[in-house]
Amino acid sequence: MRSISANQKVRSSVVWDMFEARAGEQKQHSTLTVKNNLAIALLRIELLILKFDNI
Repeated sequence: MRSISANQKVRSSVVWDMFEARAGEQKQHSTLTVKNNLAIALLRIELLILKFDNI
C-alpha cells in the first residue's frame, strides 16, 4: 500500500472544502430561487384577484 504524503492530504482537504463550499452555495441559491418563484406566483395571484375585483 502506498503511503500518502502530508502535502497530498492537505491538497485533498482543500479541494474537499472547496467542493463543500460550492455545494453550500448551490443549496442556498436553489432555496432563493424557490422563494423567488413563490413570491412571483403570489404576486400574480394578487394581480388576478385585483383584476377580478375591478369587474
